[in-house]
Amino acid sequence: MKIPLIPSTPLAQIKGNLAQLTEFFKAEDCSQLESALETKLLTNTRFPEVKDFTLLTTADKPNETDFENTKMVFSSMPFLTPSQASDERLWAGLCLGPFWSYVKYRWNIDKKCTISNIRAHFFFGGTSTRKSLFRNAIARLWWTGKLTYNEALPDPWMITKSACNGTIANYVLEANFSSTPTITTACITAITNAQAQNLQISKHIVGELAKYLNVLGGTYLLDCMPKDRLYQKIYRKIESLQETTPG
Repeated sequence: MKIPLIPSTPLAQIKGNLAQLTEFFKAEDCSQLESALETKLLTNTRFPEVKDFTLLTTADKPNETDFENTKMVFSSMPFLTPSQASDERLWAGLCLGPFWSYVKYRWNIDKKCTISNIRAHFFFGGTSTRKSLFRNAIARLWWTGKLTYNEALPDPWMITKSACNGTIANYVLEANFSSTPTITTACITAITNAQAQNLQISKHIVGELAKYLNVLGGTYLLDCMPKDRLYQKIYRKIESLQETTPG
């Protein structure tokens, strides 16, 4: 498979005219969109060709496919640099091209064919590049793998599986501190182990934990802190938050 992208001009055309183009996203592919704009949307990049792969689209609950699809996307394109993997043209091209059907399935586009839903999941629609990367349907899979895959672990995908929990992705992976693998691994491991001990891990707790790590980062160089010590600090914070979680 040759990896496509959408050039800047048609990308801007689509995003600037979504109010008139939303219905075309209910189609089986982007051909109707191309006809409406009278232009070819995709062009091949110079990235190495990758083995053809498809994403899972059969689960009754689409979010249950996130883990396996994350493995497929990241394993297929591990060569991307962070800069390349922050380019909207690349991810929009993949969403409009080979993974059009997946985007529609995962984010229920046919029933929620709105400007905001299309902008967020086919393109970049977040308030920052980082948030956009975890809203775009394909970018979020690649970046989840990038930030969590760890060859030093007995199972390199262990942290990834936990990270595919929606709450963790939204509050941990989108946070600035998640760029440091040591922090990301310690945080997600602590959350996973806390869940195994039947501690409550709610959206409120994960949100408060993210705030705590931001504050902690202002006091310590977290990426230099021993992993076990950082893990213990995070785990103890989770325990303390059990007493303050709204009922």
